[in-house]
Amino acid sequence: MRILFITMEYPPDTGVGGIAFNIGGMAPAMVELGHEVHVLSCWPDQAVRDVDDRGVHVHRRPRHRIPGLRKILPGANAVPRVEAVWSAWREARKLGLEPDVINIPDYMGEGLFFSLTPGLPVVSYLHTPLRLITEHNQRSLGWPGQIADKIERTSVRRSTIVTSTSQLLADDLIALGWLGRDEVRVIPAPLDVERFAGVAPVAESGPVVLVIGRVEPRKAPEVVVEATARLAEEIADVELVLVGGSGGVLNGRDHREWVASEAERLGVRLTLVDHANREEILRWYGRSRVVAVPSHFESFSITAVEAAACGRPVVCSTRVGAREVLGDDPELTVPVGDPVALADRLRPFLLDPARAEATGKRLHDAVAEACAPIRVASKRIEVYEEAIERERHRGRRRRR
Repeated sequence: MRILFITMEYPPDTGVGGIAFNIGGMAPAMVELGHEVHVLSCWPDQAVRDVDDRGVHVHRRPRHRIPGLRKILPGANAVPRVEAVWSAWREARKLGLEPDVINIPDYMGEGLFFSLTPGLPVVSYLHTPLRLITEHNQRSLGWPGQIADKIERTSVRRSTIVTSTSQLLADDLIALGWLGRDEVRVIPAPLDVERFAGVAPVAESGPVVLVIGRVEPRKAPEVVVEATARLAEEIADVELVLVGGSGGVLNGRDHREWVASEAERLGVRLTLVDHANREEILRWYGRSRVVAVPSHFESFSITAVEAAACGRPVVCSTRVGAREVLGDDPELTVPVGDPVALADRLRPFLLDPARAEATGKRLHDAVAEACAPIRVASKRIEVYEEAIERERHRGRRRRR
């Protein structure tokens, strides 16, 4: 099978988020399964290059600017999506690959023209579309943003089959009316746990709570700060580490600055780390005793599964999609926005390294099984085969 991934985000050159994480793990696994895999990445100002990544044919191309478009569509959302749609379509046609199936992400709507092409098997992959990002960060779309949202939504709804990293994400989009059908295939993100084998064991850690991700409203950093303040009353050397850049402004101040001042006010021992590279993040996992993901919403959560792969207990809010992989353990789950409950869930692990180690081992094994790249890739191949058959069937009906 010849597979084409349309995604501007593909490691290591472009993208460090969920899309790059997912496709960077899946594409090489599909090569191992014997398929021909191509990735088309159209990134602003990217040099034209064709490279091999573990057998994956990666085609790096620039994103093409459309003269005058910024005068018509002000704002930060609509223009890059229109240009992404045009660039992906133009460069894919120039490649002339004639793939059996095309895989597109929801975010940026890059696959819009492919979804609108009759007879073309297209499988979309839900990550976190613009509509959910703005809603959970308490922002409004505005009319250019509504155009951007329409591009993303149409690319997904017109695809042959829709897949999602979690049922939580699919259910939210269905409830919003964003997704017009309830037939969504849930396939978790891939993760090779062997990549984390060198991380220091929990037994060598101190009472450190780790949070990784942008410091923004959706991640609920103020909740973990208050929870840590409560823990500090009985665990003198407890430390909170937040790794990630600022995701905006809160009460007129940079969000990271606000969190730092709140931690100081509450007497929390806080370490703030800006954007860290891969090696630094692994060291922070190794320093931590427990990892917290208290977010108001996470379609999946790379942090949650990586922390589990490192043998750490992971305490998540009920609105984190990765719980579907980690298991619905009440000792690892808290309601959204509840610092008291979060402190109660973190406390046993901070006080008892042996308990943290046992729970971390259980989560490690769960992720190793559910997120094994070959397993995830095999599930997606089954979906691709079904998408191809569906389009064949539709073609036969059109010819009658």
